[in-house]
Amino acid sequence: MRGPSLARLWFACDPTATPTPAEDAWISCSRTRQDRADVQISNEERKAICRWGYLELWNNGNYAVIAEAVAPDVLVHDFVNGELHGPDEIREVVHGYRTAFPDLHLTIEDQIAEGDTVVTRWSATGTHAGELFGAPPTGRSGLLHSVNISRYSGLQIVEVWEMWDAWGLVHQLGLPRGWRGFRGRAHSSSRNAGYSRRNAR
Repeated sequence: MRGPSLARLWFACDPTATPTPAEDAWISCSRTRQDRADVQISNEERKAICRWGYLELWNNGNYAVIAEAVAPDVLVHDFVNGELHGPDEIREVVHGYRTAFPDLHLTIEDQIAEGDTVVTRWSATGTHAGELFGAPPTGRSGLLHSVNISRYSGLQIVEVWEMWDAWGLVHQLGLPRGWRGFRGRAHSSSRNAGYSRRNAR
């Protein structure tokens, strides 16, 4: 019996799902198709790649999906975390948030696709139990809303625009006012030392 493939998860986000004959045919050639940047895929396939990538990566911590879903030279424009270049920086950001929020859970709310672009609206919940890029844990829970725009070349994402409610997260968790996410982590130690002392009183 054949085990679940990453391509199957692109369609169903469910490793136990049985693909239709049409999906099975697509799965069987997905590996060779992935090497071709000019391959034509449907909007439903693009949406499924985004959906699968988000849920597997953020909810299950499956970092292997990064190399499958995004191009080696992917560029992410993140409203809070700055520009991320390549899979390694994406992995570092995801690891940072998953470490800070061990019970993090992401939900796909809606998706729209047109041309080579997919727009995904998602929400996430979690408890701030670990350090978040220099911000010490507060023990508070938060609800985050975001919109992601992903542009494709072939089967992989080559550019991303990520916009999320950073101020809402800062307010809910009581983070330092100057918290700057991934890009601010190197400058936050001295600023957050004072924050830690104030909250320890």
